[in-house]
Amino acid sequence: MIVSHSSCVVVALGHPSLTNYLAEFADQLRGERRYFGRSAVPKPSRSMIERLMTLGSVNFGVMSDDQLIAIARVDDSSELDIAVLADWRGNGIGSLLLRHTIERAEFVGHERIVLHSSRRSRPVAAIGQRSDATAVDYGDGRVDIIFARQHRLGLA
Repeated sequence: MIVSHSSCVVVALGHPSLTNYLAEFADQLRGERRYFGRSAVPKPSRSMIERLMTLGSVNFGVMSDDQLIAIARVDDSSELDIAVLADWRGNGIGSLLLRHTIERAEFVGHERIVLHSSRRSRPVAAIGQRSDATAVDYGDGRVDIIFARQHRLGLA
């Protein structure tokens, strides 16, 4: 399945031809510098990168100019991981990929999708505010954004 957006294309991951792109993407995420403080956007953790490289029940990426620039996956327990390369953040790529991934996850039977994050991740907080998602703040820096099908469809 391919969906175009400007100079970017959403692609279904899992085809052997994308293996090298996945490895390059993971290397780029691992190489990002970690920033702290008020303007921090934390880089993806090592465990998150490993989860992104493991195929779940729904797996998509965004390609631009022969480069994989973002990945999202929903695993069998309906947990969502998403990452966008630093140079591409803030351009709507994550939102595009998130919408596409959630639509597909719902299509294959996921009723509720959970994105684990931290309060430091402003992009995730913004996504939660712009959507019909429910944010659960645990008070210790951890936040879950829950995308429930009935809320998005206006059935609740």
